[in-house]
Amino acid sequence: ERKLDPDKCLMIGNDLHTDIAGAQNAGLATLYMHTNLTPPDQRCADPNLQSETHYEYEGADWQTLADLICAL
Repeated sequence: ERKLDPDKCLMIGNDLHTDIAGAQNAGLATLYMHTNLTPPDQRCADPNLQSETHYEYEGADWQTLADLICAL
């Protein structure tokens, strides 16, 4: 049986209440992406809210997103 090290995982999700909250409760780092699939009652991503274990991304520039993920 293989087990993942939570310190080496990143949950990427577009729903703050299910994807991001669930992953944070499990001890995972998170990247919140506000997209056209995000529930309409949720706020936009705020890149200024970043910490060592939580990141936010707003927009549709996939290269910038890829660069962000590679820098983590």
